[in-house]
Order: sequence, then C-alpha cells, then structure tokens
Amino acid sequence: MIIITKKNVTITIDEKLLEKAKNQIPNISAFVEYCLKNYLGEIEGLVPTWKQQELIDTISKCQLELYLMNEKNNIEENMKKSLLEELNVTWRKLYKEYRIRKNNDPKHLKEAAEKLEVSVQELMDILDVAYAYSHRDRIDITDWQEVYEKYGGCDYD
Repeated sequence: MIIITKKNVTITIDEKLLEKAKNQIPNISAFVEYCLKNYLGEIEGLVPTWKQQELIDTISKCQLELYLMNEKNNIEENMKKSLLEELNVTWRKLYKEYRIRKNNDPKHLKEAAEKLEVSVQELMDILDVAYAYSHRDRIDITDWQEVYEKYGGCDYD
C-alpha cells in the first residue's frame, strides 16, 4: 500500500478570483493538486503541459526560421531579377543609341562593356551582328542574356 503524505501550503490568490472559484469548485485543494499533476505529467496517459508548451515553442521557432529563410530566398531572387533588369536596361540603351546613329559614344560603350562584363570590341561586334541578324533570327533584342547567348563570342554566319 502506498501512503501519500500531503502538506499544507499557503498560496496567494486574488480575493475575487478565490470567491468565484469557491462558487464553482467544491474542493480547491484537489483542483490545484490535479492541475499541478497535469502540468507535470503525473497523470497517466497525459502528456505534461510543460512538455506541450515546450513543443509549441519549438514549433513557433521553426515556423519563424522557415519564414525568415523564405524571405531571404525572396530577397535573393529579387536581387537577381533586379541585376538582370539592370543589365537589360544597359543593353537596351546602348542598342537604341546604335540603332539611331549606327554607332555609339565611346564613353557609353566603355560603361556598358563594364556592366555587361564583355570587352568593348566584343560589345561592338555584338551590336553590329544583333542589328543585322536579330530580325532574321527572331530573338528578343531587348533581352541581354538572349542576345549574348546568340551573338556573344562566336562566329556570326
């Protein structure tokens, strides 16, 4: 036979709360003891409340981490898109100038070559060939990547 010893303790509770509790809970001591057993997982078949809270906290932290990872990926993706758009704008301005004048300001060529990461000579060759063959080849002349893939660093037949 297991003998359970109990100890009298003093706890502090708001008076109004205690009055409400007395009206609804016949044995407040047994209720508090049951709540403590539940919290500590002393009742067979129940997961301790503290363990549940620990799991909820872990899930919350994981959700936050996933959210931050997704946001980081979105930022990186937007930065890549922004860089590609910047390259396209640089190319479009240069191509427009070439289309209108059939040549480019050397300063504009140099700046564009640096941004597009090609030599000035290669960029001039790409401009010449893109102007001559882009319609025939049916490429998107406004897309630097497509233009470079088609006309960059190769023979133009």
